[in-house]
Amino acid sequence: MYEPAIGLFRKLLTIAPDNSTVHANLGTALFQLKRYAEAKQEYGWLVSKQPDLPIAYFFLAICHDQLAEYLDAMANYQQFLRIADPSKSQLEIDKVQLRIPILQRQINEKKGKK
Repeated sequence: MYEPAIGLFRKLLTIAPDNSTVHANLGTALFQLKRYAEAKQEYGWLVSKQPDLPIAYFFLAICHDQLAEYLDAMANYQQFLRIADPSKSQLEIDKVQLRIPILQRQINEKKGKK
C-alpha cells in the first residue's frame, strides 16, 4: 500500500520539489514502513521550511528515537511540546510527556548513537 505511494511522491517531488504536502505524505509513507532514516529526511525538510508545524517535530523526534539518536529525539520532542496546541495535539503531547523521562535516562546512561 505505501510502497507504490512512495514512488509516486518521489516522482511528484521531481516536478514540485518545494511542495510541503508531498514531503509530508512521503515522510508518512516511509514512517509507516519503518524506514525511519528516510522519513527523518522528509520531516527534517518540513521543519526547515515550516518551523511552526508541531506534528513534523513529533514525527521527526520519533524517527530519531527509533534510530537511537536520543539527543536529537529529545531536542525535537521538546520543540514539539513548546509549539503544540493541546486542543489539537493532546494525545501526542501525552505520549511525549511519557517518553521524555525514559529518554532522559537513556541519554544519561549514554545509550544510543552519538
